[in-house]
Amino acid sequence: MADDATYDVRVYKTEVYKGSKVTTYYVRWKVSNRQFREAFRTSALADSFRSELMTAMRGGQSFSTATGRPISSKHEEPEKPGLSWYALTLGYVAAKWPYASPNHRRGIAEALTDATEAMLASGDAPHARDEIRRVLLRWAYSDRMRGRKEPPDDMASVVRWLETGTIPVADLAAPGTGPARTRAMLDRISKKKDGTAAAANTANRKRMVLNNALQYAAETMRCLSTRSTPSNGPARARSRPSTRGR
Repeated sequence: MADDATYDVRVYKTEVYKGSKVTTYYVRWKVSNRQFREAFRTSALADSFRSELMTAMRGGQSFSTATGRPISSKHEEPEKPGLSWYALTLGYVAAKWPYASPNHRRGIAEALTDATEAMLASGDAPHARDEIRRVLLRWAYSDRMRGRKEPPDDMASVVRWLETGTIPVADLAAPGTGPARTRAMLDRISKKKDGTAAAANTANRKRMVLNNALQYAAETMRCLSTRSTPSNGPARARSRPSTRGR
């Protein structure tokens, strides 16, 4: 292991600083004896970054004492390959939220909740399916974006588990298992919760959300190749709102 690498890592709770005009969210963590802090303008982006650190730490990755970031074997973009599906969706929702109508926000939450069921790291989750869906729909992709700093007590344990409970996004590009996982996501969003087929327009809408999220992973987070996205259609994550179809 390199001289500046260590497994002595601790990630703290996010600090919130409310200024006169803006609120800043600080993710704090310690690598060996050195303290690090990263500032974000939204709680969602801070949660996404903190989740990346937690995933790397619990996954046994070493951290650089110089940069404070996880170290990959290739020493390039070390934190991105380990980005979890849950962390990706938090970042994607944060990027889309300011420009989306209430109905579109609801549609994004529903599509990502369905897709996340196919992205759990284990088929034997410690929480009931309905409980996980409730946390995703009502907290991760909703109330959290409306300024609530901490999840309700009855959701906190599920939120902590989700931080490491989904697979790395990069696994979608793995030979053999990657395409199978992608097909599982597409199959899940094409069905209702009870397993029956969803209406065609509903499935198409959710597929567009999923494709946008994976394009966001490829283009913004740089943790996935565009060739790994489920379709080559025109749907892409945008930083500015579209004026069509509203």
